Amino acid sequence: MSTPARDEWVLAIRLRQLGDVLASLEVLRAVKEHRPGRRVALVVNAPYAGLIEREPYLDRVLTPPAGGAGAWLHFLRDLRSLSPNAVIDLHGSARSAMLAVASGAPVRVGFDVRVRRHAYTVVEARGEFRDGQRVPHNPITWGARLARHVGCAPVATLPPQLAEPVALRE
Repeated sequence: MSTPARDEWVLAIRLRQLGDVLASLEVLRAVKEHRPGRRVALVVNAPYAGLIEREPYLDRVLTPPAGGAGAWLHFLRDLRSLSPNAVIDLHGSARSAMLAVASGAPVRVGFDVRVRRHAYTVVEARGEFRDGQRVPHNPITWGARLARHVGCAPVATLPPQLAEPVALRE
């Protein structure tokens, strides 16, 4: 008798800044579209969870605790229990890099930023330059550059329309 295949999880981290959280949703939609059987989880700060938890391409929304060692240990155990195959750090902070490592994922994708680059197994250059000039990008195109390392369908240039958030229904 064979054992059932374990779910494949991709964990994304985008902790704060509402516009960037919303922009990351298009990237995650494309990640899910690329391989619909794959499960997608997103770590965001609590104020944003209610806005995005009903999105059909997100299988799980996790929120780090506000404080307390016990709460953090519980959160990190929960994070690690997903056994993600890959992590996409869309945030790029020291805290998000720590969460990427704590997840235990064998593939961790993030930007080449100072010491944080050591938290990732795949590093993407943070800036793009042509003829000595920085090429501007928005959070969706930056996120798509990271997501291509784990498999991603084509990405639109605008965030997807939100499902009706729970907070607005009540």
